Amino acid sequence: MIYTVTLNPAIDVVLKLNDSCRVGKINRAESESVSVGGKGINVSRVLKALKRDSIALGLIGGYAGEVIEKDLKFENIKTDFVRIKGGMTRINVKVHHQGSSFEETQVNAPGPAISRDDIINLAKKLAKIKKDDIVIISGGIPKTLSLNLFDNFLKFISSRNAYIVVDLFGTPLLKVLKYKPFLVNLNQEELADTLYTQVKSDEDCVKGAKRLLKMGAQNVCVLRGEDGAMFINEELTMKVKALKGEVKNTVGAGDSLLAGLTDEYLKTGSFDLAIKKGVVVASATVFSDGLANEKSIAEASKQMK
Repeated sequence: MIYTVTLNPAIDVVLKLNDSCRVGKINRAESESVSVGGKGINVSRVLKALKRDSIALGLIGGYAGEVIEKDLKFENIKTDFVRIKGGMTRINVKVHHQGSSFEETQVNAPGPAISRDDIINLAKKLAKIKKDDIVIISGGIPKTLSLNLFDNFLKFISSRNAYIVVDLFGTPLLKVLKYKPFLVNLNQEELADTLYTQVKSDEDCVKGAKRLLKMGAQNVCVLRGEDGAMFINEELTMKVKALKGEVKNTVGAGDSLLAGLTDEYLKTGSFDLAIKKGVVVASATVFSDGLANEKSIAEASKQMK
């Protein structure tokens, strides 16, 4: 079974403007959409589009948390959230606007207070995981969650002998590496921020990824936007070019790549095929107004050789 863990989920409000966003002025949107968000939740939703079941876990609170749980159940995605008492699940605003090219402006809320009991209750829900299950921990951790608590949470999951997959960066990622995660997924900006270095070329990506391998990661996938993606482990360095299409949305591209990669690896055991599938599914999201679905994935697949 695949378990996705979102420690700081959100409701995402997306506003679309015809023109550039004018800071300090009134902007009028031509359309709006509201969806449940959080990186682990996005992975579960894209896995569902790939006809792969998962269980979405995490921490939710207040009215916004109830909306997330109801929406996922409506989409027939299994959930097992912990309800916190320290506040309401965050609401993020993303503005899509057209300057000389497509641009996205995001305002992300910090998230509610997380207590020791909340993390203990989440760990209890993960006590059922077995050897060879996959636990995907994706997205930022709330600022109110202490790194010591987070480390204890990781130690517990590691003790279950499941495959740990993470989409994290910075200090939280560095905390995970000593538990030898099966896969680290991140974009090149996050890789640079984590290692306090410059990442602009293929060579920079490989060099940075190999530093993560030495620190404990078993496999590293780096999303490079218009330059596609790279997959690196001790035996393999692969680059997959980005597909061609109109960019409509960048929210969830990394989550979609992770879902596609995980699904294909479970089917074939091939990293070569897995990273290609990841790029296809990420592209299906980028070329859509929302997350990848069965139709957009099929369309993007036509470009991959």
